[in-house]
Amino acid sequence: MALSTATIASCSNGVGSPNDTDRVFVGAMVPHHKLGIELITDAVSRVDDVRLRRLVFKMSAYHDSELHDLEARVAAWDVTVPQQFPGWIDPHEVLAMSTLSGPDYDLRWLDLMIEHHEGALTLADVEASEGADDELRALAHRIADTQRSEIAKMKDILDSLTEG
Repeated sequence: MALSTATIASCSNGVGSPNDTDRVFVGAMVPHHKLGIELITDAVSRVDDVRLRRLVFKMSAYHDSELHDLEARVAAWDVTVPQQFPGWIDPHEVLAMSTLSGPDYDLRWLDLMIEHHEGALTLADVEASEGADDELRALAHRIADTQRSEIAKMKDILDSLTEG
């Protein structure tokens, strides 16, 4: 989703003003996407399973552009960015993955990323149903569709890794 400067400016000037749901969504999705990028970046060079590697590269393709658009709204709307949010993962848990490798890393990464994606679903579902900004509601629908699909793929991979 590309936001024009005019769109952002009009929103920040009260034309098409965001409601509280829009502000919460934008504020929470910025650190949410930053954490997602951190997890994905770590996984790019460490994931062992080929199916998971393909999924990780697919995930990396959309996070940066969405984050850029969300950050523009944070600045335009003077939104507070929370330290914790749905899908937040304790930094100690992320750090603990650094001691893992191979299938152990893959399993732990999948557990954490599924939890992280489920948080995105919580945020996106609320925005889609209660947000005032049409572009954000459309983004929320795309996020929810993408995250649900990726959760299903991750659970399939997780199941196959734990069966063997």
